[in-house]
Amino acid sequence: MSEQESRTPLELQRSFCRKLEQLVGEPVIIRFNRNRSVFLSVVRRSGRLHLSVHECFLTAPNNVIESLARYVLRSSLSARRVLQDFFELWCETHGRPQRRSGVLRARGRTYDLHAIFEELNREYFCSELQVAITWGRSTNFRKNRTRIVFGNYDHHQRVIRIHPALDSSHVPEYFVRFVVYHEMLHAYLEPEKDADGRRRIHTPKFRKLERAFPHYEQAMAFEKEFWKIIRK
Repeated sequence: MSEQESRTPLELQRSFCRKLEQLVGEPVIIRFNRNRSVFLSVVRRSGRLHLSVHECFLTAPNNVIESLARYVLRSSLSARRVLQDFFELWCETHGRPQRRSGVLRARGRTYDLHAIFEELNREYFCSELQVAITWGRSTNFRKNRTRIVFGNYDHHQRVIRIHPALDSSHVPEYFVRFVVYHEMLHAYLEPEKDADGRRRIHTPKFRKLERAFPHYEQAMAFEKEFWKIIRK
């Protein structure tokens, strides 16, 4: 049994908090969650950092915790990819909590996800992808938040879910299409193992296909400005 496996959940939480506070250089208030897709949220209230972090990160290696700190401090996209990869691989091993059954809803107030999916499927995947797509469940979306997961692909249910915050006239269609395309790539490509035997979902092939999207640079730029625009 490893040292981490022999420690209690409370000991793991305290150790995690100490490491993260050392890396970010200030006290942090952390709540651990068991969410299906939103594994991290960060809000600064009254000058204090408040984090909601998925419990899978309690046993994450140091490089992942360092990436988490970089993401908290600088919204680093490369750090977010490390976190997303770790979370997705953890879910493949441990499984996601069962989602409550519900009706798939592809037509939104502004965008029709089914129409977008069908166009992308014909253009990039020869209409071969057989997965469902829906807007995620409406949540108490707070504009003072600074992090959300725009999309998620559930390998077990073969369903793409897109965050309802993107169903807005403030969000350009090319960005919604890019997020859908990104999740379709997850359905299209299998994870691979790297030289260290770790499974990776954002492989070099994945990144190459992602960058081939016509509005890739625009989408990356809009992602950085999303919170400024959505608060209007």
